[in-house]
Amino acid sequence: MNPFLTPSRRRRELIAFFLLAHAFLWAVEIPIALSQRGLIAVRVPLAVHYIASFGPFLAALVVTLVAEGLPVGVVGVRSQRAVAQILF
Repeated sequence: MNPFLTPSRRRRELIAFFLLAHAFLWAVEIPIALSQRGLIAVRVPLAVHYIASFGPFLAALVVTLVAEGLPVGVVGVRSQRAVAQILF
């Protein structure tokens, strides 16, 4: 974590984390619930539910990589700035 971050920047990163974590979680859970109620034709096995537990991990990974930056060569500087502008 960068010690030079302003409180407003930290707050935005925290909000981004919670929004992404819930988005990843519900992207898995909603199809399962709809499948169990018979509202969609696709049968989603209940074992897929365990994938939802990775939502907070993925959100933390995305927010950290965007906030702290990626190692040089992994993603171009232009694309990294574009992602940072969208999220923050």
